Amino acid sequence: MQTSKFDTIADGLQTYKSSFDCEDAVRRTCIGRYYYHIFHEVKSWLLSEHNDVFIKFNGKTHEQLRFCCDELAKKYSNRDFQMIQMKLKNLHDLRVRSDYKLDDKISEGDLLTVKIEKDRILKLVNGLKNKTNTASPA
Repeated sequence: MQTSKFDTIADGLQTYKSSFDCEDAVRRTCIGRYYYHIFHEVKSWLLSEHNDVFIKFNGKTHEQLRFCCDELAKKYSNRDFQMIQMKLKNLHDLRVRSDYKLDDKISEGDLLTVKIEKDRILKLVNGLKNKTNTASPA
């Protein structure tokens, strides 16, 4: 499956959210879909280009991505990996709040944050694909 299909679903839900009469549930669902788009993109990239580092980390897969990015930041002396790690943590926290903390208010701003940060992570990953394919570790 193409991970961008998660975005397609979230975008579609937002288009018709007023007809559902459950805008909060739509926001929460969209946050999850956008998060899982970026989660699977980053995971696929790390497995294909940095598997030697990725497999060194145990634990929950969400943490594994962040630990791997942190290690790659050190290996390549490149803060972009660290930025991905921090953004993933923030988006994961928002996704967890959306899914499990139903008494917490989830705003349009939270949804917008996830969309913007997801796109920023994609840009960072694409930039790193070009750099680390030719770079040697520090």
